[in-house]
Amino acid sequence: MSVKPEAVIYTDGSCLGNPGPGGWASIVIVGGTTQEMSGGDPSTTNNRMELLGVINGLKSLRGPHIVKIFSDSKYITDAFNKYWLKSWKKNGWKRKDGPLKNEELWKELDALTQKHICTFVWVKGHAGNQYNERCDELAVIESRRASGEWTNEWEAQTGEDDKAPQNDSPESTEAIEALEDYIRTTNREIIGVETPCGSLPFCEYCAGGSVQCICAKAYMAYRRDVCAQRE
Repeated sequence: MSVKPEAVIYTDGSCLGNPGPGGWASIVIVGGTTQEMSGGDPSTTNNRMELLGVINGLKSLRGPHIVKIFSDSKYITDAFNKYWLKSWKKNGWKRKDGPLKNEELWKELDALTQKHICTFVWVKGHAGNQYNERCDELAVIESRRASGEWTNEWEAQTGEDDKAPQNDSPESTEAIEALEDYIRTTNREIIGVETPCGSLPFCEYCAGGSVQCICAKAYMAYRRDVCAQRE
């Protein structure tokens, strides 16, 4: 097959409890372009999030690449480097000691790796690798979003209910400013970066239309949209 230039993918998964609300993240580097992506699930497992990090990273590539995939999950890297996946396929997608968990995700990942020339590299987590650390930050953010934790915290801070302001009234402006202050503090503690507006490559309400927006202005816009849909 005709192969495009090398791509590098860093991935990570996070779960608040196992099972519980979780998040996945990928950083895809091709040439001089770096793309960050992430997502979450309100009820999942850490291993599923690890798998989805790799799957979505590979899905973002256009055409075959030579791909080096970095993950701090030996569940992922050993499956390829120790030929577990090959054995599972040979045994009808079953492990020797029982059913294969997350079978549908393993099948999807296997199919994606067939489109590229892939190498899997284990990287130690929380060891100062900037891309691994960034993936961890994004995955944790998505886990918190999926749990509803941020939405509940914001409403407790602002006293908002489902009746969000419909215009840029003084009350709306004050609510946005309160959210901005709270979010900057929270994000600085969690990810070391003060958002909103430009510090992170989010939006379309900060994360693909997620209810738990990082940016206060996007959050208010989301709430206005929800109220408009209910009318």
